Amino acid sequence: MNKKHKIQRDLTVLALLTAILAVLSAYPISLAMAQVNPPPWDISLNPQEAETGVGNVVNQTLEASPSGGGPVTGEDSALFGIELEITFDPSIVQVVDADAQEPGVQITPSSVFNRSGVQVIINSADNASGLIRFVANVTGQGDPLLTQAGSLATIGWRGVSEGQAQLQFTGKGSTKNGFPIELMFTTGTVTVVSNSPSGTVLLQGRTDHSGTVITLIEEACPAGVWINSLVTKIAETVTDQNGFFEFQPLPGKTFGCLLAFKHAYLTAQHSDPQGNLGTITLLGGDVNEDDKINIFDLAYIASRYKGTDLTADVNGDGLVDILDLTMTGGNYGKTGPLTVWQTNP
Repeated sequence: MNKKHKIQRDLTVLALLTAILAVLSAYPISLAMAQVNPPPWDISLNPQEAETGVGNVVNQTLEASPSGGGPVTGEDSALFGIELEITFDPSIVQVVDADAQEPGVQITPSSVFNRSGVQVIINSADNASGLIRFVANVTGQGDPLLTQAGSLATIGWRGVSEGQAQLQFTGKGSTKNGFPIELMFTTGTVTVVSNSPSGTVLLQGRTDHSGTVITLIEEACPAGVWINSLVTKIAETVTDQNGFFEFQPLPGKTFGCLLAFKHAYLTAQHSDPQGNLGTITLLGGDVNEDDKINIFDLAYIASRYKGTDLTADVNGDGLVDILDLTMTGGNYGKTGPLTVWQTNP
């Protein structure tokens, strides 16, 4: 081969290599440009604004959905991995442990994470610092976590004290090829209110409404006269002169019924009492405390007429007179327990 032919051959090889390099260098750049901006996903809580009482529990579902509405297709749009941190105020709410068999505190992953090829790397809730961490991804050739709107996890919150806990998010998602997916967060709240019952019990015929005994019991409200030995008392208080009562917070306590008792009046009750119950007026005349106003009550009051027998003094003014008889007569035939509470405006 002469020198001229050798030079021509070398130039041809060089041109071919240059063309190959140009193709190879252009392909990954165009591929990367097509993949580095996958569509964002929305992360939210359902309900966004939750409410519970002190000592009670409420759940919020952590949800994800494509920002464009979805569903999405392809390895470069679907959600193959997710990393989340949620901060909360631990003085107001605490995360309820979803798995007592595992050390620490966890939230409840959705069924998405129960299938093979999916791993939950971090699932922890720190009730001292107020931080939830959740990291999960798909391994191997597994299907994506989500291609459309779906649930990621459930968070159980227990109310610790009255107030509103703001829930703040940070994190990111991942495509199968490791490109970041922007997560658009909608912050949530958990409001903790006092679950302790309060309300007003008025006494017919009186201006001083104090002294009605208010009892919380564990059992459902009894039918008719209740017997102390047959109920489990949780707490007890009395009304003030305006008839108002309010229990202190009772964390972790559940009560089936509230009972109101005042001598010479029909009793009242309220099933599943939570928060402000409103107002109820007790009807006077039940001097023998059988929760009925009948001839026996009238007879007893009449026999003490113009006396000072406290048992027969329905309105508590210190004298058994026409006022007591008239009130009792007006309520003749009525029975307790009274159950209709008027909602306070």
